[in-house]
Amino acid sequence: MTPQENADLSLLIATYRCFHEQLYNMKGRHKQKLKQIFTELEKVANRYEKTVVKQVLGEDNKEADLLQDSIQDFMYTLRDYGVGKYIKERDAIREGN
Repeated sequence: MTPQENADLSLLIATYRCFHEQLYNMKGRHKQKLKQIFTELEKVANRYEKTVVKQVLGEDNKEADLLQDSIQDFMYTLRDYGVGKYIKERDAIREGN
């Protein structure tokens, strides 16, 4: 693999891990049918990650770990900013009424 392809694959794995964390955060909040789809998605994604890490990136791939941490921090910052902005706008509307 070229360095660019390796970086892209590490980014993909890091993004998946962030996605997986968000799935985990939503666990238990779905009805039965959606929960089944959720579980299937989780299983497929886990198999993909394990295969890519084992066969391509190697078990000690620190690049994917660092990328995951950065992406996850950014996602939570965006979430917190969005929630804060929503609350401010909601409060402003309430005060105007």
